[in-house]
Amino acid sequence: STENSILNSGGSALQRLLGYDKNSGSVTVFANLSYSEPISDKLSLNVNVRTRSANSKEEESATDLLTGKHSDYLSSGNYIRNTDLQEHILLQYSHSQHNLQAGFSLYETYNETAIRSLGVDSVTGKDEWLLNWSPSVDYRYNKGSLSLNTSYSGMTTTPSGKQLSSVLELSDPVNIS
Repeated sequence: STENSILNSGGSALQRLLGYDKNSGSVTVFANLSYSEPISDKLSLNVNVRTRSANSKEEESATDLLTGKHSDYLSSGNYIRNTDLQEHILLQYSHSQHNLQAGFSLYETYNETAIRSLGVDSVTGKDEWLLNWSPSVDYRYNKGSLSLNTSYSGMTTTPSGKQLSSVLELSDPVNIS
């Protein structure tokens, strides 16, 4: 794409004709690993690990078409690296009419974003992993037509940017807090 602009400053005009070369791409990889280990005839351990990793980039390289010179200042781009890792560990006990499952889940997220705009580089999320975990318990009893099921599970979530940032109260323009 091209941009044609005229900059007027101090009584003189500077014409600028820019060409932009765009380059973008992304790669996503998924993996899943499950394992079950019988500890005894009534007890087993189940482990499941899932991961997703995604990398994407977008670059826009600016060139002054009148001089043929590359402009780092007017070039821009971003690079995003995101990895999600989920681990589930479950202990299961089964005997006759009873089935008990207890375990926990771990959720790990890495999200790094690098941006270049107007000659300034900024990076967020580098070397920062967010960790959430949650427990779970499930008990089932079945005997003939009688069935009982009770379960408990917890959940955590990462707070949003709005939850972390205070919001300005603008209802009274004289008293902004």
